Amino acid sequence: MQNETKKVIIVDDNAANLAVGRNLLKAFYEVFPVPSAAKLFDVLEKFIPDLILLDVNMPEMNGYEAIKILKADSRFSDIPVIFLTAKSDEESEMEGFDLGAADYVAKPFSGPLLLRRIASQLLLEQQKRDLIVSREALQDYADNLEIKVREKTAAKTVFLANMSHELRTPMNSIVGFSELALDDDISQRTRGYLSEILDSSEWLLHIINDILDITSFESGKIDLNTVAFDLYELIEECKKKFMPKATENGLMLNFYSDPSIKGQVVGDPARLRQVLINLLSNAIKFTSTGVIDFQMDVRDIDDKSATVCFEVSDTGIGMTPEQIEIIYEPFVQVESGNTRKYGGTGLGLTITKSIVEMMGGKISVESTPGEGSKFSFELKLDLFVDEQDASDPAAYFGSKKPKFEGEILLCEDNAMNQQVACEHLARVGLSTIVAENGEVGVNLVRDRIERGEKQFDLIFMDIHMPVMDGLDATEEILKLTKDIPIVAMTANIMPEDTVLYIERGMKECLGKPFTSQELWTCLLRYFEPVAWLSDDSVEREKAEHELKQKLISRFVSRNKGIVDEFKAAFNSDDKTGAFMIAHTLKANAAQLGKTALQKAALDLEKELKSDEGNVTSSQIQALETELNNVIAELTAYLEETAVSAETSEPLDDDAIEKLLVKLEPLLEESDAEAMALIDELNLIPGGETLVKQLEDFDFDLALKSLIALKEQRAKSKE
Repeated sequence: MQNETKKVIIVDDNAANLAVGRNLLKAFYEVFPVPSAAKLFDVLEKFIPDLILLDVNMPEMNGYEAIKILKADSRFSDIPVIFLTAKSDEESEMEGFDLGAADYVAKPFSGPLLLRRIASQLLLEQQKRDLIVSREALQDYADNLEIKVREKTAAKTVFLANMSHELRTPMNSIVGFSELALDDDISQRTRGYLSEILDSSEWLLHIINDILDITSFESGKIDLNTVAFDLYELIEECKKKFMPKATENGLMLNFYSDPSIKGQVVGDPARLRQVLINLLSNAIKFTSTGVIDFQMDVRDIDDKSATVCFEVSDTGIGMTPEQIEIIYEPFVQVESGNTRKYGGTGLGLTITKSIVEMMGGKISVESTPGEGSKFSFELKLDLFVDEQDASDPAAYFGSKKPKFEGEILLCEDNAMNQQVACEHLARVGLSTIVAENGEVGVNLVRDRIERGEKQFDLIFMDIHMPVMDGLDATEEILKLTKDIPIVAMTANIMPEDTVLYIERGMKECLGKPFTSQELWTCLLRYFEPVAWLSDDSVEREKAEHELKQKLISRFVSRNKGIVDEFKAAFNSDDKTGAFMIAHTLKANAAQLGKTALQKAALDLEKELKSDEGNVTSSQIQALETELNNVIAELTAYLEETAVSAETSEPLDDDAIEKLLVKLEPLLEESDAEAMALIDELNLIPGGETLVKQLEDFDFDLALKSLIALKEQRAKSKE
């Protein structure tokens, strides 16, 4: 490129000046004379020059006006411009530079000097281009290097994880059989051997777990649990674990816990225990004589949270400032070499630091060689005041259930799943707006933004939906607003699936089918309960029975001809339609616990999802057979458990009017609270169509039917 002849445009309304300029430059450059600034832009549409010599005083458009247009157009803004003009006063020259000129040459000019200035300017431009090329090449190199580093890191992570997993299997057997053998009638000598095996095995398992943890932290696949637990009990466990070892080593181990916290705190007790065990273990390991102090102080507390400081100090070997700089690096120890006497992998503090930071804290260390070390960190823990023991998420609830206030958008195409989710949410006080696919959900969010209305508090997003799936819908919603948390609600909950959902912007994944308490645990991360209600088991069972009846009735009525629909879609090469039918049937069968039908639908779904899509007639026949069996079974169940509604009194006119007035705004907003009115609608003459449409969650069609029903009633009164 550097050896190509440079193109120079000369712009001047004086023909003699154009001729002089051309004769001066033609031996060195390809020269293009242009008689006016206006015509300059016609030439620029044909090619981009390397430099422009521009007169100032010209009719129609002067040079200053021309350079303003050039610099405002990204196509031409980088072309260097040298003003070549008789306007030689300082003010004119300053104006030219202010407008973006590369140089300013007054007429009459020295030919050799002008050539030098042009050559210098072109050289500068070439150097700028070379610099850009070098920068891009350097960036490409850096990007490729980063990719290679990531690939190597990923390969290391996979190797370590696989190695650790393979080691755990035989180690679990060694530990298990050693414990069983210790319970037998054996000699003291054999008991001593087995005890040594058990101690060594447990230590090796601790190392393996550290390796698994560090690989999980490096790959970003560690999540914290959120449960209620007793902080004092956790600290007492740590005390019981380390007191015998400290006594054996001749150390004094002191524990102090500030008693200010009443009740339980909320967090990840397993990970907090891991942090405290790592710090106490190190303190004992690196202290030969003296004292180890553990202290838990409450720095700040109110009715919702407490800021807690944890501190472990010792009188051990201590560290230099240089050693402190590297203690959190993985696989690094401050006393490496062949003379190491303390053992360990060098992973404990790395993991400890990662966990503390994930919990929202920051670990710090103070240390002096020969005097000892002090590790400390602060955590803000939410309070959960309740008398019941809470060792798992269900302990949040016990005999109570939370009540919330808010509105949820449910993006779900499956009518049975819609009903299950809406009824579960309604039981804890949440109203639900249903979108039958991702596109409808995006539009509902957009409409609220445009109208300035209060936005949804939470979105539950199915993944497989027609028109627009959950992943694309999430992406579109996040373009509109990032203020609404989106939670995947799907049966696809493999680890690689959940990672994908998080990467695409979802907060977490709630797997289908879910229990009430799994749903409540999820909701507690986004809503503050306004009350805790008694969870009456009799009422709950009654409600579950009613829901089951509705789901079964809908399944039977909606799926009698579904196999024919599947065959029609498949035979017309509509693989997407056939896939959605199989997917929906699989999900519905799972809701009802019909595993054989679920598997038959899953087999078809897998085939249709693959590139080949080789669905066999035997697979379709298996689906049809299992579906017929399920429908026959469920039909018999409905006949046996049918409850006659003949004793129900029909509603009077006033009650009907009030019901229809109440229903209309709910349908307009696609609010799932309309489902609660189905029993009353069954008592209205002509309400059957409305009920069926509501059961299908087709709110738009139900609204039209409602309006038609109101018009029909008005005419009957005339």
